[in-house]
Formats: sequence, structure tokens, C-alpha cells
Amino acid sequence: MSKALEAAETSLPHPVSDQQLRSLAATILKVAGDGERDPVRLKTAAMSALGPVVDEVDAKPPST
Repeated sequence: MSKALEAAETSLPHPVSDQQLRSLAATILKVAGDGERDPVRLKTAAMSALGPVVDEVDAKPPST
């Protein structure tokens, strides 16, 4: 589970918020609790549950 969390964290644009890490960890724990043990599948589930991740710079409208 720790490998899945670390891999998911490194996939996110920095800085990674505490809320994002908690969400990733909660999803990994839930999916692992359902019986999944493959770190790649755990990471994929966590990233999917997080939804689209947009870099804050990209989220701001362009200046005029």
C-alpha cells in the first residue's frame, strides 16, 4: 500500500496538498480492504478517485 501511495503522490503536480494525500490514502485503504493487493491497481484506483488534477497555473484564466 505504501508503494501505491508513493507512486500516486509522485504522479501529481507539485505541490501536493494534504487533502489530496488523504484522499489517495483513503482510496488505497478502501480498495485494499476489498482484497486488492497489486500496487499498480491500487495506484490506478486512487488516481481515478481523485479525479482530474489540474495544475493551479493552468486553472487560472489568462490575463487580458
